[in-house]
Amino acid sequence: MPENVFYRIASALGWHDIDFPEAPNFSKRFLLRGAQEHAIRAAFNPGVLDFFERHPGVSAEGCGSQLVYYRAGRLQPPADIRGFMRQGCELARLLAG
Repeated sequence: MPENVFYRIASALGWHDIDFPEAPNFSKRFLLRGAQEHAIRAAFNPGVLDFFERHPGVSAEGCGSQLVYYRAGRLQPPADIRGFMRQGCELARLLAG
């Protein structure tokens, strides 16, 4: 999920954002959080971090084997849906390792 001023305020109030020193651009632009930080760090390998850096403005949320990939506040034009779905599938493959 892209970071913005509201997430920075929430962080100051106790939300924990998982950052990656080796990927400062990712860490600056995205909010990443979850209860199992070790597992999240393992899933967010260099390929996943690179994916998000190449696709600014996208968000993904997951729970178990479920993944939702989207752009918050923006509908995809019908002509772009197949490409956006391919991006989501690429992300799923990268996360699956």
